[in-house]
Amino acid sequence: MYEYEAFTPGVHTMNQDGLHAILQKLFIRQEDEFKEQRKLLLKKLYHHKDGFTSQKIYEVFFKQD
Repeated sequence: MYEYEAFTPGVHTMNQDGLHAILQKLFIRQEDEFKEQRKLLLKKLYHHKDGFTSQKIYEVFFKQD
């Protein structure tokens, strides 16, 4: 098992003011110092990055043969 904070790149906040500050930094000021770490994690965890993940999950659970 992984330690959540060690395995999830980015700032971790525990309150509304902290969340607001992080969202402003990311979406308004376009500042993201963890972008590359998240890309590395994406490569490590996801083998299919084609934009059809939800469709694949749906087909596994609901597709009728």
